[in-house]
Amino acid sequence: MVEGGEEIDMPWGIVLKEALRNLFKKPVTINYPVVNVEAPEGFRGLLSFNISKCLGCGNCARVCPTNTITMVPSDKTRLKRAPRFELAKCVFCGSCVEVCPTKAISFTRNYHTAVLKKDELVINP
Repeated sequence: MVEGGEEIDMPWGIVLKEALRNLFKKPVTINYPVVNVEAPEGFRGLLSFNISKCLGCGNCARVCPTNTITMVPSDKTRLKRAPRFELAKCVFCGSCVEVCPTKAISFTRNYHTAVLKKDELVINP
């Protein structure tokens, strides 16, 4: 074994003893895909958007540092425009959640962002 350019001489007895001791211990990690892990309260997961609460003010799009949010025409809001979210660009900073006057945008506890198509991470109004 080499560490920092120096060779470390470790007796095989120590290595074997450590391997046998850990062989019968309970695993430290969780078998993630098989065991579903709940995110803690307050976790900044994927965004949730409620169009019925949205005014169409555009504050969320103005404060977004990564231009995740763009305003598109929509008849569903008072000001005739609504946000479109491209979550593939999102850094989950929470600026849009904080600035929304009606709390139409919120975080979920869903952290599963692996998708087959990029369009699956788009929230259209």
